[in-house]
Amino acid sequence: VKQSLIDEVWARQREVNGSRLGGYLLGVGYVLYQAWRKEFRGHYVFGRTGSDFPSVAREWAQKSFAAGQTAVQLLRTNMTAGDASLEWAFAVNHCAYVGITTGAPTREIQGYILELLALQNDAKVWAARFDDTIGTYHLHLAERELERLVTRQEPVPEIAAIQKELERALEYLEKARARDVGDTDVELHISAAQNARGRLAETVRAL
Repeated sequence: VKQSLIDEVWARQREVNGSRLGGYLLGVGYVLYQAWRKEFRGHYVFGRTGSDFPSVAREWAQKSFAAGQTAVQLLRTNMTAGDASLEWAFAVNHCAYVGITTGAPTREIQGYILELLALQNDAKVWAARFDDTIGTYHLHLAERELERLVTRQEPVPEIAAIQKELERALEYLEKARARDVGDTDVELHISAAQNARGRLAETVRAL
């Protein structure tokens, strides 16, 4: 049933008027991400391995990211030069967050993060949820480099660089918590950053 509903929502974009397509695709991307998220969490709650993760759910993640990318492009064309729209900003955030959480290549995520960072001083479009996305990005970088440090992969990352990423992660995540974005994942991200900081300290002591 879930797959048939997703197929219907995906196919309906052909019926959407050009000026409204960007917003529609952003909504489609959100639906696909939530479907992937529920499947992902249920998968690991029952102790299954990553190799058993359904290929159809991986496709939902890929389509969610692709829908966001197209939405960013379409919504950008509707913007006044130098004047970002709230809808476009949320499309950028969608691409960044979905890319991080579903495992898109880092090089594809970086551009969206940079575009978000450029919006920090634009009160018209900045949303507290973006703080969580940026914090999660820095957490992702820190965890990746921490794993390389623990397993002694060459070139071995600098400890100070990992610490800096964790500091940035917590800085943005605490902002999201203070602004109460109403997302329980913020607390999970903060907990993960604190755990990573503890794991880094243990690793440093063992060197």
